[in-house]
Amino acid sequence: ALVCVGLALGLLARLVVDTSFRQLFEDGLFHGDPHPGNFLLLPGDVVALLDFGLVGRLTKQMRETLVLLCVAVALKDSDSVARLLYRMGAPDGRSSSLAAFRADIEALLGRHLPRTLGEVDARNLLVDLLDLAVKYRVRVPREYALLSRAAVTVEGILRQLDPGLDILAVALPYAKELLA
Repeated sequence: ALVCVGLALGLLARLVVDTSFRQLFEDGLFHGDPHPGNFLLLPGDVVALLDFGLVGRLTKQMRETLVLLCVAVALKDSDSVARLLYRMGAPDGRSSSLAAFRADIEALLGRHLPRTLGEVDARNLLVDLLDLAVKYRVRVPREYALLSRAAVTVEGILRQLDPGLDILAVALPYAKELLA
């Protein structure tokens, strides 16, 4: 667990989110193994990351597609989610129909998004989306798979630090800037 001396856990959680989003959306780079031992809190409320043995990179186009996918998931737009996953991945020639893929995504979103977005279990949502991609033979690029694993780890840290943190409110400025 993260050890925090002299800093409110809510502020630390915001710093972790801000650091993660700044890396991803501004630099296109992300830490592939963001467990608590790889975070260091420096004076001046600066978060430093350690051990960059595993990193991922997303191109600007990949970041834009990711933002659109997140928006489509939040809006429960199964058609857009299916099309974006096809665009993100590489469907092989044996892939099933887009209509069946879309129907399964609609059912998945119905199960995972019946409540407010703050209550969504992102870990299970991501796992289920990736499982559907495998089922429909959509090969998800390594970068997205690595990012989803890192995101699940960061989400676990954030839930420990500040379960009530509105991650969407922190992420919105980054998403708006990227889409602009």
